[in-house]
Amino acid sequence: MSFHLSSGSFFIFARSLLHVLWPASCPVCGKLGESICASCLDGLAQMPISVCLECGTGEPCALHPNGPYCRAVSRYDAVNRHVVHAMKYRNARRVATMMGQRIARSIAPPDADCLVPVPLHKGSERDYNQACLIAQGAGEVWGIPVRQVLAWHGNVSRQARAGGAEERFLPKDAIIVSGNLSGCRRACLVDDVRTTGNTLCAARVALEREGCGVAGAVVWSMS
Repeated sequence: MSFHLSSGSFFIFARSLLHVLWPASCPVCGKLGESICASCLDGLAQMPISVCLECGTGEPCALHPNGPYCRAVSRYDAVNRHVVHAMKYRNARRVATMMGQRIARSIAPPDADCLVPVPLHKGSERDYNQACLIAQGAGEVWGIPVRQVLAWHGNVSRQARAGGAEERFLPKDAIIVSGNLSGCRRACLVDDVRTTGNTLCAARVALEREGCGVAGAVVWSMS
């Protein structure tokens, strides 16, 4: 008795087997064997947003007409929260890289000679920095190198991890430059989500304190 699978059946069987061996599924549509479907990611990146990095008002900003910007490709809605959570807590590193590549295809290259990711919080349960992976994905498309030069100062990261009200009161030295900035005269900051904007502003202060200009910031999504 022979056993035959049609091409469609074989594909479904192979995907199911892949799910058993590597239990991943798209956080948007649930497709097995995918950290996220490219089409699902594209569907989320349909709302470009640009605000003033300093105060969060829409560009052009009357208060800071020459100040740096913050640009996103999507709004931080319920679906994006689910995707970002999967990226951070389900070890979906590929999602972060794909986000960076998608950002770079939607946003013009920044006037910067390096991309600087926001640092990973101290004590994080992750062994990877999703902001760095996003920056690497964008850097591959833009042809701009990534420089991991920032770090949280002292124990302030414990406050920032709590989010909400605590994050609104980050001290000015919450983030410091801990790496070599040589050759990086003008940077573009990178993070996954902008909520209050204070983390990005603290990163900007740290870079400018060391003589590195900040063209702006790019993020996947924005509140």
